[in-house]
Amino acid sequence: MSGQNRNRYGDAGGSSQSSSSLRVVDLVVDFGSEQNIIETVVADALIKSNSMITFVNDNEELNLQSVSFYAKSIVDGVGYTVVGIAPECASGTYGIKALITEV
Repeated sequence: MSGQNRNRYGDAGGSSQSSSSLRVVDLVVDFGSEQNIIETVVADALIKSNSMITFVNDNEELNLQSVSFYAKSIVDGVGYTVVGIAPECASGTYGIKALITEV
């Protein structure tokens, strides 16, 4: 697994002239003790419902366990929820990065 998981909400609007900017947000996710699925609520005053969020996980242990992440419940100017899925269960707290493209 490459360590990157993509999630797309909304669309870019179809204009080839649209500009976008990239933000990098450091996040902490906690799988507790042997969890398959976790949710982490992230407050983000800059998020837009049409933002594209890519999660980068540089943690070798999570990559070996095929852990993936996606975003849900994006609310303009409020935040979003990160969902982590660990098919073989995961334990502990890990740092990941959210690469957020504002369209």
